[in-house]
Amino acid sequence: MRRSSQEAAVSLSVWIVIIILALVAVLTSGLAALLPLLIKREASAGVDFVSAVFPTMVAVLVAFLALWASRLLMEEAKREAARDLELAQMRSDLALAQKAREQRHDLLNHLTVVSALIQTGSADQALAYLRRATYEQPEEAASGAPAAQIDPGFILGLMGQKLAQAARAGVALEIHVQNESDHLCIPDVVAARILGNLTDNAIDAAGEAGEGTGKVTVEMVLSAGRCRFRVRNNGSVITQQQLSRIFAAGESTKGGQHQGLGLHIVQQLVREYEGSLCVQSDASTGTEFDVRFEPGTRLAKNGSAHGGLHRPFHW
Repeated sequence: MRRSSQEAAVSLSVWIVIIILALVAVLTSGLAALLPLLIKREASAGVDFVSAVFPTMVAVLVAFLALWASRLLMEEAKREAARDLELAQMRSDLALAQKAREQRHDLLNHLTVVSALIQTGSADQALAYLRRATYEQPEEAASGAPAAQIDPGFILGLMGQKLAQAARAGVALEIHVQNESDHLCIPDVVAARILGNLTDNAIDAAGEAGEGTGKVTVEMVLSAGRCRFRVRNNGSVITQQQLSRIFAAGESTKGGQHQGLGLHIVQQLVREYEGSLCVQSDASTGTEFDVRFEPGTRLAKNGSAHGGLHRPFHW
């Protein structure tokens, strides 16, 4: 929008200069034609000289004005290009800063998974997971290699930490897992980020229902080529107005020290891996987030993973 208005202003300036030059040219031609008629033949030689030189002087003045206007337009174009470059750099810096915030936000979930893998004697898998989480081996994620899809049992380690977190908040956490596959249909680091953030938000929301009454239910269905995560809580209802904003970065209905990044991260990951996300919230059933990944879900994190058709989000 800003660029369009700037282009319109420059275009208007160009047309104004063109119109002024055209008017000056018309006036010059008219004066050159009328001057001999206005000057008597018996005029002195000095007047004849002025009659001959005046059109040339006006033409030189018009040329000078044209050059001056062109220089102004070129300088303005250079300043505009410099401003655009600076704005692009600022946007790039903000994107990097946002990425760093998201990585810090998910750090605890990743460390919980690594800790669970180490405790179960899967040190090699823990190291591989840590490398994927820190993007040291993007080629593995991009190729969809088996190393990027470990046994979904790692989710139990993640949810073990969530059970302790819910207990501290006075919230009852129920976990239901239907596992019919040895591997996840999305990279493990992505599953941990989605499930971890949805569960964290549900525990926070249920904690506001009153001590001893908060409840969160997490359901996971893992089958060949399919993943489904459903997270429900009996906390406060999310209004229609809030539903239109909850996925924006920095937006939080919880206040306090919450950063408002969890649901934004979930939305970005679901879009990137071409899944679907449905949100329902009412007083009778509570609030439910339903995330699904069907066969054909992208396993890549780079390159073409950012393109393609994204399934719509439902409210």
